[in-house]
Amino acid sequence: MNNLPVKPLLSTAEVQKHFAVYGKQLAQHERQLVNLSVNNDQEADIALQQIKSAKDLVKTVTTVSKELKAPYQETVKTIDSYFKKFLGSINSAINVAGTIVLNYKTVQAQKLKEEAEKNLESVSKESVEGRELLDKITRIAETTKARIFGGLGWKRGVKTFYEGVNTIEECEALLESIESTFPDITTFRHMAPTIAMIKELSINTLNTMCIDIRKGFAPDKKFLNAIYTEKVNAEILGEEKRLKKQELASKKKVIQAPSMVMKGTRKTIQFKLTDKSRVPLNYLEVDEKAVNEYISLHRDAIKKRLDAADDKAIELIGGISFYYEKKVVG
Repeated sequence: MNNLPVKPLLSTAEVQKHFAVYGKQLAQHERQLVNLSVNNDQEADIALQQIKSAKDLVKTVTTVSKELKAPYQETVKTIDSYFKKFLGSINSAINVAGTIVLNYKTVQAQKLKEEAEKNLESVSKESVEGRELLDKITRIAETTKARIFGGLGWKRGVKTFYEGVNTIEECEALLESIESTFPDITTFRHMAPTIAMIKELSINTLNTMCIDIRKGFAPDKKFLNAIYTEKVNAEILGEEKRLKKQELASKKKVIQAPSMVMKGTRKTIQFKLTDKSRVPLNYLEVDEKAVNEYISLHRDAIKKRLDAADDKAIELIGGISFYYEKKVVG
């Protein structure tokens, strides 16, 4: 704190002394004007003179007030002028430093954005590969089932009808084929347990059927088919859920370019219901959760559409508009 002595300000009593001489005059003019009555031209002229006299007195008193304040106002101007020059260098240095930091963060944000785009490409590639593997497993399961029980399967990429196993020769031949030519499970990477389960289930099912045929019994294909279908579908569905969960988690891990730490506004994508009758059922059932997942999976595409629309609300899902919500940060 500054302990240097400062010239004391005028007290109320000191100010009153300067205006005391005008007090009675102001009161007299006030009484005259309050009790004014104008009924003819002569009284109107007198009233105008009284008003002029009152205005002149107010002007005089105002001048006294200005004269009293003048030295203090000059002091304020002097202090402000000196203070501006006194802090000029440090303020300039603060601005320069702020610009340097902002430039650095802008460069870093661009690098993070580029990294995010690379990560997103990697995530998309992994997602495509995972989908291809799952599709391949599904076709193998369908074909193996058709070869055992009969029905449609795949052969060289074309849907083909299979008769299924009916004799011991067919059963033993298919059992040998599955054991020797079933796809190498190591090529399915993280989905290897699923393809291994399908292979083991197929072999066990065929062994059961072969035993029944050797004994002269007709295998209960309906029962075995139901068990086979239930187990395979459960395994594939589980793989589908794991794949979706992995895709969503990977996208959330993608590094997003951060906002500048400088004071400003931050824009976040929001949505509002505009026409419930046009909203797809899957978004109505899970409410905001499904829409927010949609935003998470398509954030970059939505931002491009919103930026192109000059921040105006846009409709990307029937009956739901997306828009930027701006918040002051800093």
